[in-house]
Amino acid sequence: LEALERPGEKALIRAASKYINDYKDIINSQILLSQTPQGQLYPSYRYSLPDFLDALVVIAEEGVGGRKFYLGEPTGAQGVKYGIVNVIMFLAQAYKESIQYDACDENNWELVNDRFPLSNACGQLDMSYQDMHCSEEEAYMECPVKPEMEQYALTSALWFQAPAPFYCGPKSKYPTTGFWDYELGRENNKDAYANSRGRVDVEGCCWWGRGVMQTRGTCNYGKLNYFLGARASREGRPARYPKIDFCEFPQGVCSSDETYGGELQWMIGLFEWADRIQTYDKDGWNFIEKLKEFCDGGYTDFAFVDAVSGILNIGCHDPPCQGFSNSAVEPHNKRERNDTFQRFLNEFKVARNFPPPPPPTPLPSPAPTYEPTEAEPTTAAPTSIGQPTEIPTSSSRPT
Repeated sequence: LEALERPGEKALIRAASKYINDYKDIINSQILLSQTPQGQLYPSYRYSLPDFLDALVVIAEEGVGGRKFYLGEPTGAQGVKYGIVNVIMFLAQAYKESIQYDACDENNWELVNDRFPLSNACGQLDMSYQDMHCSEEEAYMECPVKPEMEQYALTSALWFQAPAPFYCGPKSKYPTTGFWDYELGRENNKDAYANSRGRVDVEGCCWWGRGVMQTRGTCNYGKLNYFLGARASREGRPARYPKIDFCEFPQGVCSSDETYGGELQWMIGLFEWADRIQTYDKDGWNFIEKLKEFCDGGYTDFAFVDAVSGILNIGCHDPPCQGFSNSAVEPHNKRERNDTFQRFLNEFKVARNFPPPPPPTPLPSPAPTYEPTEAEPTTAAPTSIGQPTEIPTSSSRPT
C-alpha cells in the first residue's frame, strides 16, 4: 500500500499489482487450481498468474477500445480496495467459468430431457449465441453469421464419457444433429434432437463461450476483432493480436499459436469485464456504485455477487431474469459462484487489510429527548416552625 502514498493512476496500478503479488502463494495454491474427474486438484496448465498480471497491467494502464479495468480510486491507500475486490470478483467468476475445468471452450452441460443435445453449441440457458447482437450504436463492430463456417472446439468436460467438444457447420454437412449418449460415450445422430431453443442443427452456431470468462456471441467476438484482432490491424488501429480474425476464426481464442504460454485467454475475459460488466447501468443498478457500496458497507451484502453473476452469465442483474435468454432464467451455478467469491475474499484478507469505515456519529437531537422534571410548587406562605420546648432536650452525660 506504500505505492499509493502519491495519488495517481500508475500508483494505483502498482499498488494493486503488489497486493496481488503478495498473495501469489495463495493464488497459486488455492485459486488457479483445476480439478480432475476424480476430484483431485492440480495447478492449472492453461491459466497462470504471470499471464494474468501481464494482461491486467496492459488493460488497466493502456486500456482496450477506451475501456480500462477498474482498479479503484487514486485517493490514498484505501482507494485500491475497490480495485482489489473487483479483481477478486473477476477471479471468482473466472474460476467457475473455466479455471476449475482447465478449459478454454464452453462445455456441453445443459440437459434437455436427460440428454445433452449436440445443438447446445448454438446456445445454452435458452440463449441463441448467434443472435446476441450489439446495440444499434455498436452494430458496426458485430461479426456476421456465415452459414458455411466450420469450427471445432479444443476442450470439453473431463468427467467419464462427458460430451465431446462443440462443433459447428452447414446443414449441407450436418443436416440435423442428435444428442450425446453419455452411457455409450458417443454421439447419437439417428434422430434429430433439439436444444432448449428448438435447434436441431449447428449451422451458424460457432459463437460458443471461449476464454477465461467464456466470451460468447457475435457482438463480443466482433468487438474483439475490432479492438484487438485482424480488423483493428487492417483499419489502422493498434492490434494486440493482428494475425487472428476473431470473426473468421473465433476458435482462435483457444486454438491459435498465441493461445499457449501467453495472456490471450486472460485478455479476452478482462476486456469483456471492462466493456460489459463495469459499464453495466440499468434500472438504477450501477456496477461501480454497487461495488463501492459493498466495500464500504463491510463486505457482507452478498446479493451483490448474485447480481454480478446474472450480468455476466445471462445479461441482467436481478435473476431469475430474461437478459440474453428467451425466458427468465437463473445464472449457471449461482450458489457456487457466490461461495467461491466469499472464499476468495477471505483468502485475500480484504476485511483485515481494508477495514470498512466506522458508522457515522449520530447528530445531536434538535430538542431534548425528555421533558424536564417538574419542580415542587412553592407555598403561599413560609412553612410554619414548631414551638420551642420549655426545657433543653436532655442529652447523655459525657463519659
